[in-house]
Amino acid sequence: MLKADFIHSLKQTNVSRNKKKTMELIKEFWRPLEREKRDEILALAGVKKPSIERAYKTGMVSAKIITAMAIVLEVDPFYLAGLRDTNRPFDQKFIFQFLSELGYEISKNALLKQSKKPNLGTETTETTEAPKTATTNSGFNDLTAVSAEISRLLDKDAQKRIQNLSEEELILMINSLGIQAKFSAFKKSRLELIKYLLIF
Repeated sequence: MLKADFIHSLKQTNVSRNKKKTMELIKEFWRPLEREKRDEILALAGVKKPSIERAYKTGMVSAKIITAMAIVLEVDPFYLAGLRDTNRPFDQKFIFQFLSELGYEISKNALLKQSKKPNLGTETTETTEAPKTATTNSGFNDLTAVSAEISRLLDKDAQKRIQNLSEEELILMINSLGIQAKFSAFKKSRLELIKYLLIF
């Protein structure tokens, strides 16, 4: 899983797409927690208690809080951020997908090392637990899910305009994105997603 110092480095900007839902969910998950769990979330996120209280009072929440709560409580980060209507059974790959979509690249240095249990007669070795999905791109494996997610985020007019784009316009857009990707991790992740769609 992710190191605390990596989570601390995440931006403080709001990532919620549904303030009302986020207010309800943060409050729902936070209030019943024992102090030990609360302290674990605060330490992992690198924030103070008022930051959590502000999140459930305003519906505005940072990636570091969403990530810490998702890891400690084993909750789908997309659900906490109002990007999904249901809380899927937890899988750590959701954390990587969530952060990748926000434009963060997760290197091996950001991952905790976990010790494997030794076999009889062998010494314990440490291995870095790699994400189950690619971490420098969008993280999506299921292209049907990609299509559904895009359809959900765009209104019908936007979808229609995209469908009516000419081949020349698409090429120009991809070339432009290729240039932007050299200067932006977020644009790079979008370009990688397009490459997956084109190949698969």
